[in-house]
Amino acid sequence: MDTGSPGACYPSRPVRRGVAPSLLLEQTRNTAAWALAGAEALRESARDRLLSAPALEARWREPDALFDYFGVMLAAHYTTVATFVPTDVDTHIRYHVWQEIDDAATLERALELVDEAAGWSVRAVSARVVDVPGLVSSVGLPPEIYGHAGEWFSVRAGALGRALAIGASAHAERLVAQIERELVHEAECFARARAVDPLIALQVAYTIAHNTGDLSRVIEAWPKGTPHKNEMLARYARLAHAEATGALLGEHKREIELAGVVNKRVMAPENHRFFALREPRPLRTSRAFILPLGPFLEGWARVLAESALEPRELGQIVTALIHGTESTPGSVSYLRALAELHRRRPGGLDALSVELPARYRKLVQKGPVRDALRIDPAQWDARLIKAWKAAVG
Repeated sequence: MDTGSPGACYPSRPVRRGVAPSLLLEQTRNTAAWALAGAEALRESARDRLLSAPALEARWREPDALFDYFGVMLAAHYTTVATFVPTDVDTHIRYHVWQEIDDAATLERALELVDEAAGWSVRAVSARVVDVPGLVSSVGLPPEIYGHAGEWFSVRAGALGRALAIGASAHAERLVAQIERELVHEAECFARARAVDPLIALQVAYTIAHNTGDLSRVIEAWPKGTPHKNEMLARYARLAHAEATGALLGEHKREIELAGVVNKRVMAPENHRFFALREPRPLRTSRAFILPLGPFLEGWARVLAESALEPRELGQIVTALIHGTESTPGSVSYLRALAELHRRRPGGLDALSVELPARYRKLVQKGPVRDALRIDPAQWDARLIKAWKAAVG
């Protein structure tokens, strides 16, 4: 790839570092302490990077600390992005880090860190992994799709913009190949899921919309004058939308576009932002409590109901779920979780109502919450399948 103008036209920016390493470690422990110890511990390399944070504190703003600090940020993001309180390093790993780089050798070292992070087990830190039965990937990837791929899309898109800016053509081609490989894989996931199970296809559709959205937003935000920006926008911007060209994706663009349609019409209200669940701290105590894709929250609620959580702690979670039904109109995710808690917990929500604020006790007894307690998962799923058919029809 001819990257156009030489790197001297795009010098590195002044160092702009974000969250202090020790604070990143503290924030990770706050939301996912379970990831740093015990049987659910992270891969050694990810854990070691996080635990190296205190030793980095005295020099993290220095130019020669770039790679160590970048590694800590990647580890913190990987560990927490699917938890209830993610660490806020998005802008730094997508943009600021790359602006410090002005030569191919430095870029190579940073990309090695990204490749390492992208190889860490997603299932160790996320319940948002969708298995696609029977998929045989043409690009050799496992038969699954997950939201972490969007995070690596966005980091690599930031790197691609910088590679183009400094004239690192070999690195730009490598990044394009990695991005295209994952896009082809995700399109194949959706095509296969459509053939085997609409409920799986719905989850794949949401994941594709999330991941391609991450990719698009970073490329759109590249600095003005980045070489080949318009070409990259034509290839990757808004891929899940009908007006996008997806220039090199061919038949795979159709699958990604259809996934975007399905997500917008069916799944978007169920996976917006689960801010309501940031408040109950008991949810942060176990890997088993992190949230899967909505609206399929019955399994998650069953784990909560059968856990050793005290009634007071479950009351905090029920309060947050009821609040969530009010703050996310059009979504049934919280209602499905409440109904499963009611079915699985001895005494149901009635027994837990003494732990709720007075206003929420009333909502358990009547209205939409009470009505939802009478609906079983098969009925919820039948509604989704109907909506799926309307969307793809």
